[in-house]
Amino acid sequence: MMTSAHDHGTCLYGARYISGLLKAFSAEIEGVRAADDIESVHRMRVASRRIRAALPLFKDCFSGKEYRFWNKEVRTITRALGAARDADVQIEFLLSIIGNVGERDSATRNGAELPQEITVAAEPATRDLLLGLKCLLLRLQQRRASLQPDVIAGIDRLESTGVVGVMEDTLAGYLEREEFRNTDVRSPAAYVHAFSHITQQIDEVFRFEPFIAMPDRTGEHHAMRIAVKRLRYTMEVFRDLYDCGIKEPLTPVKHLQDVLGELHDCDVWLGCLPEFLDSEKERQQEYFGHLEFFRIVEPGIRYLIDDRNRRRQELHALLVRTWTEQNEERLWESLRETISTPLLGRKQDTPAAVALIGDVRGNHPALAAVLNDARARGATLILNAGDSIGYGSSQNEVVRMLKTENIISVIGNLDRDVVGVKRVQKTSKNRKRHRTLLRVRRGLSRKSRRYLRTLPETVRLTLFGKRLLLTHGGPSSITDNISERALDQRLKHLAAEAEADIIVTGHSRRPFATEVDGVWFVNTGSAGKPGDGDSRAGYALLRQDPFAIEHIPVAYDEAPQEMHGEEDCEPDAIKGHKITEPTAQQIDRTTEAQQSNVEQHK
Repeated sequence: MMTSAHDHGTCLYGARYISGLLKAFSAEIEGVRAADDIESVHRMRVASRRIRAALPLFKDCFSGKEYRFWNKEVRTITRALGAARDADVQIEFLLSIIGNVGERDSATRNGAELPQEITVAAEPATRDLLLGLKCLLLRLQQRRASLQPDVIAGIDRLESTGVVGVMEDTLAGYLEREEFRNTDVRSPAAYVHAFSHITQQIDEVFRFEPFIAMPDRTGEHHAMRIAVKRLRYTMEVFRDLYDCGIKEPLTPVKHLQDVLGELHDCDVWLGCLPEFLDSEKERQQEYFGHLEFFRIVEPGIRYLIDDRNRRRQELHALLVRTWTEQNEERLWESLRETISTPLLGRKQDTPAAVALIGDVRGNHPALAAVLNDARARGATLILNAGDSIGYGSSQNEVVRMLKTENIISVIGNLDRDVVGVKRVQKTSKNRKRHRTLLRVRRGLSRKSRRYLRTLPETVRLTLFGKRLLLTHGGPSSITDNISERALDQRLKHLAAEAEADIIVTGHSRRPFATEVDGVWFVNTGSAGKPGDGDSRAGYALLRQDPFAIEHIPVAYDEAPQEMHGEEDCEPDAIKGHKITEPTAQQIDRTTEAQQSNVEQHK
């Protein structure tokens, strides 16, 4: 089951989680087939969705053949159940509306006072409303009945492929082997794995933050609903890694999903009801030759459209209020801190040390020397600011080390350009650079390219109470070039916009650390190709107690590196900079001054 390159603890954790889901999934098969209880469809659909959410998280634990087969079959049954469940939800909702209207009619006949929430000025007669609503209910029930054969066919296919049994047997065998070996699921790699996936989903949710206050951005609200759902499922997958740490934030995340879900339900009704009116009008004109019955049906549908419009306005206001309150209550900062803290991999009474590296540029000997030095100085977490590949001949070894050493990385502009370069260039501009990028790309294995494509442009962590932003160039672009020569006004603007206490970058390959308006800007320097005139590998060390930032040059045996025209690949923003050649003593003095400056502000 497990590929040799993946962590045993991570895969054992995934096997346990997916095994539990399979039991819940298979327990509903007969209930779905019988169609006696709509909740059977709901429970099986939820279980299938959770399996679909979990499988990609542990994709590297399975062979490619296993993963493709399992994912395809689970996706197929999820789709078959999805349409049926959506129809069930609409029918259940419509029955509740009809019940409310019927209660109002009864209260009116008995002279009772109507509840305020179902009192609408100048409404049509209740009987007219019920006729339209019941007509719609009939059409929905007919559609649901037409979907049941597809559901049965999906169940038949599921059983004929035997995918559930195959998954159960494969996972059971793996669980037995790993538990016999006493494999620990709480491995450092497991926490890095969980952090990477949860923070990726948080960032996806925040991508839609600008649209929350805009009531007409229904597409973005729907996409945000999906993002929040995926975040919730991902948090649930890794919940047991953090004991009770994730249980508390799961509740508000679920509430946010529920609000967005009901908002989307309103949008679905508001989209399908006008279509229903048009189709019903056409149907009755064709069948009866007139529209007298349609005029009886129409008021109930118009009433439902008005009802869903009112409810959507209420829900949008609730969404804005919920998002604001969750930010004020520091939900997201607290969640980031929960998933960041275990990355330090230390005892509570041990001061934390974090190594900040960047611009390795495919130089494996330099990376190995930097990591050895950082570990010797007590670093338990390594953050990499990107441009991991470049012009050296050991690029695949660099990528392999980044993975096996559990280093959290972002993508650099050079990484992005290399994995994204096309074989044929459409323009004649910069052909030499294009050829160089192609040569670098050919030196990368498929696994290395896939790894680099998965890297985000930014990573946010909360470590020892400080919000840290890791990016290659700057908060808004990986090609930004932040240097200590940057104007104070620009740094002040970046400090105000970044929502971070420490901003870690690379790109310029010139180490520096400076504080502006309470925000620290740190350039890691370059591990593989320094731009400050010092041939030694460079990195920065961030210490917790006392708070300090130290830039450290590391001497190493420079193995011959086959270079690929590096100057042709240099970003335009860096080319042409005059480099002042400092001595080792000057670098040491600069490091001491930076560390002293940090300690004065701690």
